[in-house]
Amino acid sequence: MPTTARNKIRNKKRTHLYLVDNETRDTNPVARKKRKKFKPGKLLLAIVGSYLLVAFLAGGYQIWRLKGQIQQLQNDRALLQEQYQEMTQEMNALQDPEIIERLAREGLGMVKNGESIVISATAGKDIPKPQEVGGEITD
Repeated sequence: MPTTARNKIRNKKRTHLYLVDNETRDTNPVARKKRKKFKPGKLLLAIVGSYLLVAFLAGGYQIWRLKGQIQQLQNDRALLQEQYQEMTQEMNALQDPEIIERLAREGLGMVKNGESIVISATAGKDIPKPQEVGGEITD
């Protein structure tokens, strides 16, 4: 076919329509981007991954909280063991007859036969009334 002026103008317009040179156009025939297809697999994978991340973080927080509670309970246990040791020593000490007698005299005001009680009075306090000892009232 003979090349006419009209064909030359058409060919010239076609070359100007593309913004890429002829070498690029030959290797890449499609100049515009293709639309990506929706892939539900990727969406499902993202949802499952997000769920696992949240579950992992929640589990880690729970473990951290439980470790703190364990530490607190261990501290409480050590304190209670110390108190138990002290009370056991005190209980063993109370089995001694001399300590029992001293506690009876000081705490309960008990006396042996033939002894008398001396109550000290402090200034500004009520002075105790005389008590009946052996059937007599003493002043």
